[in-house]
Amino acid sequence: MQHTATISRMKAAGAPPRLSGFAQWADRHFKWLLVAPAVLLILALSVYPLLFSLVVSFINYDFQVPGHAFVGLKNFERVVFDPVARWSLLLT
Repeated sequence: MQHTATISRMKAAGAPPRLSGFAQWADRHFKWLLVAPAVLLILALSVYPLLFSLVVSFINYDFQVPGHAFVGLKNFERVVFDPVARWSLLLT
């Protein structure tokens, strides 16, 4: 009989206190708040350059000229059919 009473007292004492609304939100989302800066940094250093290179492959990109004309697949055509570009592609 005494053993049962001890167990019920332990359960009542071990119950976690009730948290406020913000504390519950912070408890659930704290891990995501810690990971978010790293995810944003990885996206900034990997996805942005990938998208930028995709855009540049379809335009006539020149640092000295302010406007960039859309050339479509002409850049790819030049790589395939220009002997100097093809040779440099084979060497690298």
